Amino acid sequence: MTWEWVQSLTIDDLQLDRVDFIKIDVEGFETRVLKGGLQTIQKLLPVIYFEELNAPMKTPEDGVYLSPGYEEVLRPLGYDCFFHDAP
Repeated sequence: MTWEWVQSLTIDDLQLDRVDFIKIDVEGFETRVLKGGLQTIQKLLPVIYFEELNAPMKTPEDGVYLSPGYEEVLRPLGYDCFFHDAP
């Protein structure tokens, strides 16, 4: 296996004026991506679609599994969580 270093940017580094929709598919790094876009997300409130690869969290009050990315980053910003259960 050969490793190669690549430059990466956060969503916030892009200094975007408008974002309507963000799709995140990063195989286990969802929370890190959300945290790297926190200022942009907070300012522009885009719709966000992501698959959380990490183990979900279960809320004791309703028995619903919620992702760490949602709980740590999106819920405090007032986002609602909707689940897409593919067939």
